[in-house]
Amino acid sequence: TKIEILAVDRTEGDILWRFEDQVQPIGMYPTITNITVSDEMLYAGSISPSVRCFNSESGELIWKSSVVDPHGGGYELRYFLQETGLFPI
Repeated sequence: TKIEILAVDRTEGDILWRFEDQVQPIGMYPTITNITVSDEMLYAGSISPSVRCFNSESGELIWKSSVVDPHGGGYELRYFLQETGLFPI
């Protein structure tokens, strides 16, 4: 399944940057589950289960990490954010 994240200029509607990737689908669940921005970084969680960190200005992928729920199954971004002290806006 293809995922896509777009940064859009809220005044003009122009696409500032675009990120595309392929992920393994899991049932009928949405692929990207949460997005939050903190300190010029954009964090995008997916049910694949992974978390990606981007530079929010340029769209450069800074890092990607698989995150697994210790009880089994996917691990949504909200749990990662709680553990790291970041919170969705």
